[in-house]
Amino acid sequence: MVFYYGYGFLSVSTALQKKGYIKEAKAELEGYADLSWFKGLDIEGEADVEQFRLWAKANSYTLDLLLGNRDILPEYIAFLENHPEEVSSGVVTILEAANKYNFDVDSIIDKYSERIKRLQESEDVKQMTYYCYMYQLAIYHYRRGRILKGQKDTLNYLSLSKQRNWFKPPVSMESLQDHMQLD
Repeated sequence: MVFYYGYGFLSVSTALQKKGYIKEAKAELEGYADLSWFKGLDIEGEADVEQFRLWAKANSYTLDLLLGNRDILPEYIAFLENHPEEVSSGVVTILEAANKYNFDVDSIIDKYSERIKRLQESEDVKQMTYYCYMYQLAIYHYRRGRILKGQKDTLNYLSLSKQRNWFKPPVSMESLQDHMQLD
């Protein structure tokens, strides 16, 4: 029961976040942040309570960043270090916030880029995270004036899209590379 209750709040919060209603998503987060008040929890229920607490903490950082609060970056990075399963989605959020609010996250990209690149060999869900990472990274590089890096990142995510049939570009990847004259 606790899982379904918490998952309802998590789903609404995630949907609001994706639609850009960050403050409203933050309000929904409170609904699953502490579910310890449920009575009669077994071991599985206790584990669910802890899982939702972890997700709420991670999503709180996400929402704060998406509201422009860059001061939480050191705390968020410490959280990611303690919860490596959250790194890939966390770095995507960091890039998204950096793109939205124009702040420098080069050191974070350098720190996690190799770990995230390994996602392209993973299952589809993690590959989709890598795809989002490449998209945000391309934007980040373009906005920083690193046009060639942005173009390479764009080609990488288009290539991954083509491999997975997520997107069919109107021209071949080889043709795009020839036109852009990239290494």
